Amino acid sequence: MAGTGITTSSDLSYRQQAQIVQKLLAETYRLEVFGKYATGQTLKARNTMTMKWKGYDKLPIIKTAAVEGVTPTSQKLTSRDVSLTLKQLISVQELTDVMDDTHEDDIFNVQTERGAKQMAQSIEFDSFATLKACSNVFYANGAAVTDVNTVLTATIQKKVLRALKRQDTGLITKKVSSTPNFNTESVLPGIIAVGHTDLEGDIRAMTGFIDAKEYGNTKPEEGEIGAVGQVRYILTNICEADTDAGGVKGTMVSTSGTSADVYSVIYFGADAWDRVAFKGAFAATPMILKPNVARHGDPAGQRGSVAFKTMIGTVILNDTHMAVVKCAATDL
Repeated sequence: MAGTGITTSSDLSYRQQAQIVQKLLAETYRLEVFGKYATGQTLKARNTMTMKWKGYDKLPIIKTAAVEGVTPTSQKLTSRDVSLTLKQLISVQELTDVMDDTHEDDIFNVQTERGAKQMAQSIEFDSFATLKACSNVFYANGAAVTDVNTVLTATIQKKVLRALKRQDTGLITKKVSSTPNFNTESVLPGIIAVGHTDLEGDIRAMTGFIDAKEYGNTKPEEGEIGAVGQVRYILTNICEADTDAGGVKGTMVSTSGTSADVYSVIYFGADAWDRVAFKGAFAATPMILKPNVARHGDPAGQRGSVAFKTMIGTVILNDTHMAVVKCAATDL
């Protein structure tokens, strides 16, 4: 409220805030990679900072036939809880009265769009950072990150798939719809692999690679370049490399020119991980303060801001249903 000395959380009506959130969510869904394949637990208002997922262990195969008149030994269904402590993510952009009065574009809309993109990329990076810590690790060569200086190959992929199939890992068959609603839609069944765009040339050179343009009636995802067997490859700049973390660079990409940069490719099947759903009424809160409004500490209304805040978190539910391959990328 202008002139009262009270700083409000937002100078917009509830309807305007709702419109901004819808715009924010729409932009975010367009940029999601990992988020499309998370089931997504809904964040409720005024709830705990800890979210829980419950998983049930599979029963062993029965290898002995029943004996007439003898009651078989009963088996107990076991479960496990996986907890996640949420983190707060806040995006803040400054806005001055001069910018608002003289900028040739609608600076408020520009900042809203940029803030939405920043939020989307930040949430995706949080998922990447969590998933790359998976304990099921494969190396393109050697036995440690410091050895890595070769590219991703079909042979390494075969090792990953063998490990996943031994654990009865299910294929990804659906994704979350790119809308503010909690709908899902069917996708081409497969194991999803997400990596950095620097790896595109090496992946395309893998034996058996099929370009996404050859999928036929199936529409590829944003960033999806193609498939090798049952694995669909989606590339994004979010999956940053660990610079100079590998072995002698040779012909590989290197930031310093000495050691190879090491890239993490995340492979996952169904129910391997999850995260807080960036959907619904409590997905994000816009905090808008317009300039040219007098407030305590700013009597001339020279300053304003465009801010968004949300709660985020990604959790690994089953390390054996996913894998991380550490590899290098060919220097072009």
